[in-house]
Amino acid sequence: MGLFERFSRKKSLPPLAQAVAETSAVIFGHSVGVVRGIIRHEALPGLGSDPEYFSKRTWAVVFELVVMCMHLADRIAFAELGPERRSRFMDRLVATISHHLADSIFANKSDEIKESFRQDFLQLYGKRQEFYATLALAPAAQDAPLKGTLFWEAAKLTADTYFPDDAGSATLALMVVFGQCPNAVKDVEARLAQVTDWGGFLWPWGLRR
Repeated sequence: MGLFERFSRKKSLPPLAQAVAETSAVIFGHSVGVVRGIIRHEALPGLGSDPEYFSKRTWAVVFELVVMCMHLADRIAFAELGPERRSRFMDRLVATISHHLADSIFANKSDEIKESFRQDFLQLYGKRQEFYATLALAPAAQDAPLKGTLFWEAAKLTADTYFPDDAGSATLALMVVFGQCPNAVKDVEARLAQVTDWGGFLWPWGLRR
C-alpha cells in the first residue's frame, strides 16, 4: 500500500482533512496510472518503454497532470463552496499534495532536497493555475476551434516544454491524456458535501511527525 493510499485510509481524520486526503490520493494515483498506460500503449514514445521506471521527463508529465487535476478540483470547490471555503480547501490540498509528492518520490533523500522539490512544484502549480484560470473548459460551440480551451492549451504547453522535437504529435496524445483528468475529481463535490466543520484542521503530515 503506497503512502497516499495509507494516508487516505486513516479514519480518525476530521471531515475536511479526510476530504483533502482522499482527493490527494486519487489525484496522485490517477496521474501515475495514466502515465503508465501511455507507456504501455506507446502513445507517447518520448516517455520510454518501461511503465515501472519513470525518467525526469516522465515525472514532469505526472506533475503536469497532478496540477491539472488540482486546477479542476479548484474550479469545483469554488462553484460549490464560494471563495472563502474554497480557499481553505485548496490551501490544504496544495500543501498536502506537495508534501506527499516530496515524501513519496524522495523518500530516502534529505529534508533539504524534499523542500527544494516542493518549492519547485508549488512554483509550477502557481504558474499553471494563473494560466489555466484564463481558459474555457470547452469550446463555445461544437465546431469551434480548440485553441483557448483548457485541455488543448495544457497539452500544447506540455508538448512544447517537454517534447519540442515532436510537439505536434505529442500535443494530440496529451490532449487525450489531459481530457481524462476530470475522472480524478469526479467525487470532489460529494466529498465536500460531507464536510460540516470548516474550522480547525489537523495538518496531514503532522500525523507522522
